[in-house]
Amino acid sequence: EQSAQELFYSSLYKQSEVLFRSAFELWLGSIDRIEGAMVRMVQPLDPNYKRLEAELTTDDLFMLQAILQHSSLTPEELSAVFNIGMDQAHLRLERLAALEIVEPEPVFPGLRVRPQARRFVHDALDRQNLL
Repeated sequence: EQSAQELFYSSLYKQSEVLFRSAFELWLGSIDRIEGAMVRMVQPLDPNYKRLEAELTTDDLFMLQAILQHSSLTPEELSAVFNIGMDQAHLRLERLAALEIVEPEPVFPGLRVRPQARRFVHDALDRQNLL
């Protein structure tokens, strides 16, 4: 049997897909409370995105693929990549943000795939042979 610490870090490793920033953000999100010099952590649970799979259109999947390829995309960049209007680019990104699949990139302008949704997005793209 694995110890609680081993289970925590193997779950963190699996969810972050070996990306340091994703792992760090997942680790920060796992902090329950701090008491004195003791940090209490909760197990990083796999988010359940399976209910969203039926809601994703082919256009959504292509957008997610482009966002993954470029790390993040602004509405202007999305508009140029897919040759669509700015209003439509904003609406598509807002839809993915409302579904909690993308979030603002903390370092650069644009939106990125949320660390918690990264594995789901990879699996969804793989099932459609888009990866």
